[in-house]
Amino acid sequence: LIIFILMVEFSDNFRQEDPYLLTEEEINDLNAKYEIFREITSEFPVSLGKEISKEERDKTNMTQSTLTYGEVDFLSFGEVFYTIRERYGGIPSGGIFYDLGHGTGKGVLSAALLHNFDSVRGIEILQGLYEISTKLAEKYNEVMSR
Repeated sequence: LIIFILMVEFSDNFRQEDPYLLTEEEINDLNAKYEIFREITSEFPVSLGKEISKEERDKTNMTQSTLTYGEVDFLSFGEVFYTIRERYGGIPSGGIFYDLGHGTGKGVLSAALLHNFDSVRGIEILQGLYEISTKLAEKYNEVMSR
């Protein structure tokens, strides 16, 4: 679950149902960030997170439907960030991004690549997913330090 908390005043300049179309510059920027995302996540396919999540939930009898595994789509998530920037004046610099139930950490990684938060943090109750997220964070630090 990823939560954005924004105080937004709707403008009369657009209808709510009008989609925001990214500019060519935004598309290029998003694609460049997506390539970094893909490099970092290449060793962590969706199937790995699903498998570990199911195994651990079955083993610990945590079978509530609220623990269904899913992952964020980077490009769609990026479009949300650009839309917020264009329509609502952006997300203020800094702050902390939280992802509750962060799974393997791809939502947290996406937020780190898409905005200059002071900190990005994930919270996960399944140990196996948490362990993958720490490996993902190590890979992020390795790639970004080049």
